[in-house]
Formats: sequence, structure tokens, C-alpha cells
Amino acid sequence: MEKEPEGKQSHEKTTLKRKLILALAFVVVFFVGIAMGASGKTKTVTTTAAAKSVTDKVVGTFARNGFGIGQLAPKIRTRDTYCGWSGKHVIVHVTMRNTSAERVTVQWYPGYSIVNGNSHGTGLTSVQYTSLNPGQTESVLIGQSPKGVTAGTRIARCYPSFFNVSSD
Repeated sequence: MEKEPEGKQSHEKTTLKRKLILALAFVVVFFVGIAMGASGKTKTVTTTAAAKSVTDKVVGTFARNGFGIGQLAPKIRTRDTYCGWSGKHVIVHVTMRNTSAERVTVQWYPGYSIVNGNSHGTGLTSVQYTSLNPGQTESVLIGQSPKGVTAGTRIARCYPSFFNVSSD
């Protein structure tokens, strides 16, 4: 039985070390994402009164890019995206329409940022779930209380986005 050259063994060890470091880095990024998402309390706002009382609205764009958002994501149409204040809560609004032939669950981030402040609604604990039947349109309002932010502070940007879209 022939012995492998030492150079090849060394290369394989180096490759294995790199893979382990990459896997560890992924785990660290995952947990940092969870910790960042925990910075704001999220509650669902379902009343029409909340929608009518939204002030300082910032028109938003629903971001459709992302790794692994699912093959059904292009079948979800979005419109009327905005963020604004209602009392102590930042309201993130989006209207979604399911144009697919399947019942889907849209998992999405209610992302926005504060002027001279940080991003909110983008961590793993902020993910929202909206289920839609084929052809259904749903107007969704999400209320967040961003930790450490005075109510009414200007919103810089409104950018909710997909996390995943899957069939039920």
C-alpha cells in the first residue's frame, strides 16, 4: 500500500481546518442575529384604527432579495409598504397578494431604521408569519416598540423583506 505524499495530507488538514472555522463563523453569526433581533419587542396590530392613526409615514420598499427565500417568493406581490408611528409603536404595513396556486406562509422581517440610530425588525426573533390562500390579498400591520428609541423619532428607511416563502 502506497503512502500519500505529506504535502497532500497537509493540504487536506488545512482544508478541514478552514471548513471548521467557516462553520464556527456561521454559528456565531446566527447567534448574533438572534441577539440583535431581541432588541425590540414585537406585537401584531390588527385594528383599522391603528392604521388610521399612523403619523410620520415613510414610504417603504419590500426587499425581495435574499438567500433561500423559496421558489414561491416571486408569486407574492407586495404594495402599499410604509412605516410610521402610532403612539409608542412603529407600525410596519404591507399588502401581500398570493398569486400562486398553493396556500403559502410568508415569513418576513418588518425592517426599518431610525434617523441617527440603528436598524430594527431585522433579527431572527422579529420574523413575522403571514398565511395566504391562493389568490388572497392581506393587508398586514405589525407594531414594534424599538428599545431605547423615543416615540416619534424620525424613521430613516422602511424596508421589510422576505425571510422565507413556503407552501403549507
